[in-house]
Amino acid sequence: MARSQYSQPFVVPDGAPAVGLDRIYLGNGLYDEAWLQNQIHLHPECLPIDQIEPGLDRIVPVCLEMELPSGFVDNVFLTPSGDIVLAEVKLWRNPEMRRKVVAQALDYVSCLFEMDYVAFEAAILKAHSRGAEGGSSVATSLDQLVDGADSLDEAAFVDAVSNNLSSGRALILVVGDGVHSQTERLFSVFENHAGMHFTFALVEMAIFELPHMHSHLILPRTLAQTTMMTRAVVELSGDHGTVKRPVLRGEDGYKPAAVSASPRSISSDQFFDAMKELDVGLPAKIQDFLDSLTPLGVVPDFRRSLILRWTSPQGISCNLGYIQRSGLVQTVDVHGKIPQRISEQYISDLAIRIHRPVHKNPGGELTYVGDHQQKTLHVLSVADEMDRWREAIERFITNVKEYETQDG
Repeated sequence: MARSQYSQPFVVPDGAPAVGLDRIYLGNGLYDEAWLQNQIHLHPECLPIDQIEPGLDRIVPVCLEMELPSGFVDNVFLTPSGDIVLAEVKLWRNPEMRRKVVAQALDYVSCLFEMDYVAFEAAILKAHSRGAEGGSSVATSLDQLVDGADSLDEAAFVDAVSNNLSSGRALILVVGDGVHSQTERLFSVFENHAGMHFTFALVEMAIFELPHMHSHLILPRTLAQTTMMTRAVVELSGDHGTVKRPVLRGEDGYKPAAVSASPRSISSDQFFDAMKELDVGLPAKIQDFLDSLTPLGVVPDFRRSLILRWTSPQGISCNLGYIQRSGLVQTVDVHGKIPQRISEQYISDLAIRIHRPVHKNPGGELTYVGDHQQKTLHVLSVADEMDRWREAIERFITNVKEYETQDG
């Protein structure tokens, strides 16, 4: 493993010499797998979840060493919305890791998705009680462990977790302090040839000791990840994997990602699930709309909302509108990074094409498209007019490119 991926960082106090920080590699005395396992349990914000699945809520550590038939999962996290995150901590320098890390993760996933909510809750509560300190209270239900202002009510939380278990939807992380080149080649089997209902990612944690502060600097980095499509079977032999593609089906109301221009993720699946709740035919209409935008260079960014992003030839990132999971459509964010006359023309053009009025934000300086009766626009009201939205986007892109050519 090359140890030159990160240059040495320095702490620069005001009026004092810079102090270089020494990198810590796991396996040296105190700093072992258990140490890193506890660090990400105590400080889950160190995991780059926003880079891997930006649509997920905050993750809450619920237990360490959850027992499954195939072994013990190092770290288990849940979100207040019922999303599941598993993390396995590994010493990257261990030669056996190159094969076992993927096989072990797949074993955990297989066992996890065979569980129902009752079994999953029991396994977590057992591990949680085992790790609870003497004075701390022990939870009696899974929703108690993630209770917060942003949490679902108990019934909705149970339904969400159950749905993720039955559909095989989770985020699986393998976390270490460096990556062996052969591990990356093994991982490419997932990236190039297979997709899954779960998202799988390799995360590197570069750890540096802060002198005289009894603390550490942790630099997380997502090295590689899969995009989620459909289930696949992976057969491992030595350090190599062979993928058997499944039969693709459109059971969830929109095109399988393998035949769509847009790869799937947990965030995108959650968005389309929300659209399906609004109308069973809505996911297919939105997916067709997204596919029609691909030749224009418009990229769907699935977060808590679906954001339509386009980057101009000069590198200006434009938000052409977003669709919230509730169905609310907003276009006001197109303003700000390009000349106002072009963004206002886009709003006006879109309004004319879909026969809706133009409104102004409370400050009165920014325009957006809304409905006649209400100032908000709902996706159901424009679901059959997506082609006209695409026409407005295409004209907007042409105008921006012409402006940049003239300005340049």
